[in-house]
Amino acid sequence: MKKYLFVVLILAFVVRLIALNQSLWLDEATTARVVREYSVSQIITTYSPRDFHPPLFYIVEKLWVTVFGSSEVSLRFPSVIFSLLAGLTIFFIGKRMKSEKVGFWATVLFLFNPLIVYYSQEARMYMMVVFLLSTVLYFFVNLYIDRPHSSSNREALMYVGLFYSCFLSFLTFYGSVFFIVALITYCIYKLQFRLALRLIAGLSASILFVSPLLKQQIRYSQSALEQVVNWMDVLGKGNVKNLFLIFIKFTTGRVSFFPKEIYLGLASIWSVIVYYFAVRNHEKKELLPFLFIFPIILGCIFSLFTPLLQYFRFIYLIIPLSLLLGYAANLKWQQVLLTSGFVAWSLLYITFPMFHREDWKSLSTSLPKKKIYAIPSSMDGLLYYRNDMVIFDIRRSDFKDKQLVIVPYTSEIYGYDYKNVLTIAGYKNSSKSDFRGIGYEVWERM
Repeated sequence: MKKYLFVVLILAFVVRLIALNQSLWLDEATTARVVREYSVSQIITTYSPRDFHPPLFYIVEKLWVTVFGSSEVSLRFPSVIFSLLAGLTIFFIGKRMKSEKVGFWATVLFLFNPLIVYYSQEARMYMMVVFLLSTVLYFFVNLYIDRPHSSSNREALMYVGLFYSCFLSFLTFYGSVFFIVALITYCIYKLQFRLALRLIAGLSASILFVSPLLKQQIRYSQSALEQVVNWMDVLGKGNVKNLFLIFIKFTTGRVSFFPKEIYLGLASIWSVIVYYFAVRNHEKKELLPFLFIFPIILGCIFSLFTPLLQYFRFIYLIIPLSLLLGYAANLKWQQVLLTSGFVAWSLLYITFPMFHREDWKSLSTSLPKKKIYAIPSSMDGLLYYRNDMVIFDIRRSDFKDKQLVIVPYTSEIYGYDYKNVLTIAGYKNSSKSDFRGIGYEVWERM
């Protein structure tokens, strides 16, 4: 199987290059702004206290764009690399747990998983943390299996690798804590206290290291939740819908189409097939199901207090899911079915622009004026392509122009009814334009 692994990695790389230059969406444009405007030290001291994520990804991205520039392709290329490295790590995990065959098919089903393909093309921290958590699992599996028989030098290296993988994972994405806590819980259940203590050490060190920043971010997030009245809906409330979407999106990716009944029917059928294979193998491998389910349970519990139950925040769980499928894909028809299904959903996203990200690129070239009214903090996508735009805060403006160009993006999240305000001010909407989920409106004074 190893001789085919290189071919799989090349094919996965080629797939990720397709439409890699599609328009950045808001969060990616924010990444671009941060790495363009801030130095490494300023990312930590100035930007991160007003963000919701740890700074390590931005630092890595800053170093990357310093060398390769900040085009769409360049900004996204680290995620491409991290996804391939994660796939390679999964191969070695599967090989160590069972065999090269299990590792190979786990890698295939990871690399062509449609949600992994999607986020492999996104200039955000998700693929970086998936790779780091795959290394956490790699070191964990080796220590768990080999511990009684390993040499002291090799064991020491594995413990060092485990410590730093945990440390860097948390500094990349706070949500990685659920995966690490799941491993700790499993160790305690299996009475592997020494291994649990090493995991606790890595996690504790990262929390202590970032705690001054984390305190500032918590205060900022509390303030943001008060100011942005509907922000909790975006973050992911703990409800049945968001829980259902985790299982659906893990198998179908970011594709959604009308009529919704047909999409939900096809997505549900495919998801049932995938999860049937994930649970059907009766070989004793309780670690992988536990690693998949327990973080979701923790996420549901925490979502009762703070909203976080969005499927992409748990994307690292595709690691144990892929390994479970690698175990299950024993026969050729099973391998063909699972692989072709994932490839089909991935190609559906890649080859049809209607499923791509918000098209700020087209919006920027279509605006009839350089002066617009919008929520300024949500305009990073526009400013990435048009830094000559003059943006007035629609919430605080005294409208005097005969014609207004409105970009209403996120106005609903901020709870601002611009239509009512403009109507009272004597304006009437004369035209609308849409570019995959974003657009502008022209309002004329009556």
